[in-house]
Amino acid sequence: MTKGTLIFGVGKLGQGKYKSSINSINTKSYNTWIAMLARCYDPKSLKKHPTYAGCTVCEEWLNYQNFAEWYVANYFEGCQLDKDKKVKGNKVYSPDTCELIPAIENHELAHAKSHTLRNPDGQVVTIYNLAKFARENKLNKGHLWAVINGKRNTHKGWTRA
Repeated sequence: MTKGTLIFGVGKLGQGKYKSSINSINTKSYNTWIAMLARCYDPKSLKKHPTYAGCTVCEEWLNYQNFAEWYVANYFEGCQLDKDKKVKGNKVYSPDTCELIPAIENHELAHAKSHTLRNPDGQVVTIYNLAKFARENKLNKGHLWAVINGKRNTHKGWTRA
């Protein structure tokens, strides 16, 4: 790819110290940048993941050099780029709205749904993330899911609300 080529019609590699690959292997910052651009601007990606429709990348991050500088400064092993934790319902990838978070936390945020159950003491409890809740309370997620769906009456005293 030449330096002047636009990626997904918007992204530029730019000139600077950050390389897209080292020894023919893409860097983590480049892979993250490409995936971010694809989520926003690649018709194939948007067809597969329509929840990203309307998402954009700020002007600054359309230049890989700027994104890579931010990425390298904030990177830690096992992290993933997240645009939703800082600003709920956010549609813009930018240094002000994004952060790098642990992969498991990103997965939980992306797949979390609210569920309402009654605890063993009879109190109604709203659970935001079933997998995290089950793990933290030493409960079986599958059994709780069966309670929520009416396929099981109770799990360790937890029932449908």
